[in-house]
Amino acid sequence: MAQTPPVLGEVSPTFLMQNPDDTLDIFCEATANPEPTLTWLKNYKELKETERITISGNRVQIRRLKAEDGGMYTCNFKNSVGQVSHGMKIVVNDGGISVPGGNVYINKAPANVTENEGSRAKMQCEADGYPRNITYHWFKDRQSVQEIHGLMARAAIYADGSLVISSVIKEDSGLYSCRPSNGLGPPPEASAYLNITCECLLS
Repeated sequence: MAQTPPVLGEVSPTFLMQNPDDTLDIFCEATANPEPTLTWLKNYKELKETERITISGNRVQIRRLKAEDGGMYTCNFKNSVGQVSHGMKIVVNDGGISVPGGNVYINKAPANVTENEGSRAKMQCEADGYPRNITYHWFKDRQSVQEIHGLMARAAIYADGSLVISSVIKEDSGLYSCRPSNGLGPPPEASAYLNITCECLLS
């Protein structure tokens, strides 16, 4: 059987709001060959078991939730071919009326893209958070694509976060950054390069 990198299956939602003293159960599933190893992280550090936290393979249970249990939980599957991760933002409401804002995080960062001159280029960016009224902003070399002469008329930002540029030209090459925001707190940012090539015929 051919070796394959991990591919996510069923996973917990990317955002969960819980109350103090609740019991939280989160899980991740992935398939791969060879069988991947799974590491659980909290705020990008390895998650450890405690008297309230139980790690059972692809599941984590946290009992008697406290505010300090809130944060970014990540399951990371890895084998000799590749790896894949899934992030889950956990917010523990301290009993007040409101939930802390500004909890926007990027689920799918843009990847480097190479296209031929004259074609259509698409760069993807997906985010989640609370509140979920997320708007996406794209920048080229730190300048808004909607303010760049010669580009703004050909660039469109869609509700799913993707940036589409029609009839690309060589000058469109550069570093593009996605910045999702719900208007609360500093927005996260992820970047990738767009490279435009020219299939020119030599005379």
